[in-house]
Amino acid sequence: MLRKLNLSVDHKQAIILIVFSILLFETLTVPTVLFVITCGIFIFKGLNPGVIFRHLTALGLFAVYWFTYGKIIDPEVGLNFLTSIVVLKLLEKESLRDRYMIFFGIMLLVSAGALFQKSLTYVLFFTLSFYVLVQDFYIDLGLPAKFKNILKLILWILPFTILLFVFVPRILSPFQIKKDSVQLGEIGYTPDVNISSVESLSGNDQVVFQANISGLSEGKQFYWRGNTVSSTDGWNWFTSSTDQNIPSFSKREKEIKNLISQKIRVFGTQDYFFSLDFPFLLITPSGESEFLDGRGFKQMTWQKFQRYEVLSFEEDFKKSNTVANQNRLLRYGVNPRDARWIEENFKSKSFDPLISEIKKYFSVHNFSYSLSPGKVETFSSFMSQKKVGFCSHYASAVGLILRAKGFKTRLVSGFLGAGYNEYGDFYQITQNDAHAWVEVWDKNSWRRIDPTDWIAPERIKLGGEAFVQMNSNQGVSSLRFLRPYLAPLDEVKKWLHHIDYKFYSLLEGMDYEGQKNFFEKFKIKKDWIFTIIPLLMILFALLYAAHLFRKVVFRSPIERLWLVFYQKMSRKGVELEFQSIEDIQARIKSEDSEIQNIFNDLILVTFSHKQIADLKKRIERI
Repeated sequence: MLRKLNLSVDHKQAIILIVFSILLFETLTVPTVLFVITCGIFIFKGLNPGVIFRHLTALGLFAVYWFTYGKIIDPEVGLNFLTSIVVLKLLEKESLRDRYMIFFGIMLLVSAGALFQKSLTYVLFFTLSFYVLVQDFYIDLGLPAKFKNILKLILWILPFTILLFVFVPRILSPFQIKKDSVQLGEIGYTPDVNISSVESLSGNDQVVFQANISGLSEGKQFYWRGNTVSSTDGWNWFTSSTDQNIPSFSKREKEIKNLISQKIRVFGTQDYFFSLDFPFLLITPSGESEFLDGRGFKQMTWQKFQRYEVLSFEEDFKKSNTVANQNRLLRYGVNPRDARWIEENFKSKSFDPLISEIKKYFSVHNFSYSLSPGKVETFSSFMSQKKVGFCSHYASAVGLILRAKGFKTRLVSGFLGAGYNEYGDFYQITQNDAHAWVEVWDKNSWRRIDPTDWIAPERIKLGGEAFVQMNSNQGVSSLRFLRPYLAPLDEVKKWLHHIDYKFYSLLEGMDYEGQKNFFEKFKIKKDWIFTIIPLLMILFALLYAAHLFRKVVFRSPIERLWLVFYQKMSRKGVELEFQSIEDIQARIKSEDSEIQNIFNDLILVTFSHKQIADLKKRIERI
C-alpha cells in the first residue's frame, strides 16, 4: 500500500515512528513525542537540519530526561532514549551503514514497544511495520521483495519462534515494565489518600485490570480492594507498615468453598494485589498466601505479578481475635480542635446510631458530590465551609469522625465498579472506577461504610466509568443525539477488548506455571527443557547450514541473460568469462554478424534497461 503512494524509504520510516509515538504516548514523554513528530515534518518537507541543530537537540532531550527521571534507569527511560537516538540517526542518514543501523534500530524499537502496549491494534501496527521495513531492506540488498518472498522468511522463522516460546523457561517478571501511575488531577488509584492539594479531577479511562469472576451473588456491588490506609495527619491518609503484608507463599492444605474467585490480569505494574471485597487467599505461580486482617498484599519490587487469582468473602469472615485488637494506630491522627468539634456535633456513642447521625448531618447541611470541588485543605473547612467533594473527602471526614468517637477505623483505597464484557465473560476496571471508602472495627469484624452512597448514590449504582461518562456528556448536550448512533461502536469496542483478552490470555498464560502444566500433560519433566533447548539450537543451526549450502544465488534478468550468452558461446568453443568488452569483441570477431549484433545489443540493454524478451529469444537460437 505504501509503495503505491510512491513514498520513499525515509517517508515510510518517519510514518512508522510517528504512529509508534502516538500508540506509546502514555509511555513516552511529551518532548519525545513532539521531537518525533517534528522530525517527521522535516523529512516530509525535505528539510535537512544541520549538525549543530542535531547536537543541540540531542543535548536538550537528554537534559529533559535527566530532570524527568534523574538517575532512575528502567525500561520506560530506555524506550525514550532509544526513540530519540533512532530519530536522530534518521535525520543524519548518509551511508549504507546508516540505513542498516536505522533498519535494525526501528525493528528493535517497535519490538520493545510490545512490552508496554498490549493490544491487537499494536500487533497490527507491528505486523505492517515489520513487512514494510523488511521489504525495503530486501530491496537495499538487491533481493526479491515480493510478498511471497517475505512470507517464506516468516515461515522459516515461525517454527523456531514457537519452539522457543514453549520451551524456554520463563523468568517471573525479569524486569519492571512501565508502572501504571496517575498524574495529579486525574481520577485514578493511588495507595495514599492525599486530598489537600487536589482542586479537581479529570476523567481517565485507562484500563487497570481485567477479571474473570465466579461465585458472584445477584446484584453484587464491585468493591475492589487495593490497600488499607491507617495513618493520617488529620485530613490526608497514608499507608504505614501496619497496612502491608508480604506474601508468604505455600501450598493450600484443603479446599475452601463458598468463596468468590477472581482471576485477574493487571495492565502495567502495581504496588498492591487487587481483590474483591474481603480477600482470604492469594494464588500466584509462586504459591498461595493468606491475607491477614484484610490488609493489602504489597507486590515485591522485582517480582511483579500481572496474573494471579484471589479468593474472597463478601463479608469479613474473621469473627474472633484479630490484629485490629492490638493496632493502636487505628485510633490516632485526629486534630484535637477537630475532635472537640466532633464531640459537640455528634453525640451518639454506639456505632449504628452514630452512623445515622453522620448521615443525617450531611443531608441537613446540603453536602454535595463533585469532581471539581476546589482545594479543600482541612477537615474543618470541608465540614463547615466547602460541603462539597468527591469520595476521598467523604471517606476521610467520616473516618476522622469515627476515630474521634473511639472506633478503630481505616480507609481503603481501591475501585468501585466494573464494566462487563459479555463477549469474553470478564469484567474491566479502569482508573475512572478508582474509589475510597471506610472500614470500621465493630463486634470482632470489619464493616464497610461508604459515605459516597449517602451523597451520590448514582456513583455507586453506575460504577466509576459510567458515572464519569454520564457527567462528561452533560457538558456536551448538543452531542447527546449522537449517542444512539454511536452505540454500535461501543459494541465493537467491547468485541475488540474480548479479542485482546483471549489473545493475551493465550500468550501470558504460558508463564512458568503454564509451561509446567503443559509439560505434565505429555509427561515431560521440567528439568528436561535444559537438555532439549541445546538440542533444538543445534538442529536449527544444522538446518540453516544446509539451507546456505543449497542456496541459489539470486541474479537479475540482465545477469541471467549474460550468463545464457556465455554458456551458448562456451558450447561453440568461445570462452568469454572475465573478459573486457574489447577482448570479447576480438574473440567474437570471427563469428557471424548475428552474434556480434547480439553482443552489441546486450551492452545497450545492460545500460538502458530496455525490453529484453526479443533479445533473449535471439540468444537462445545461437
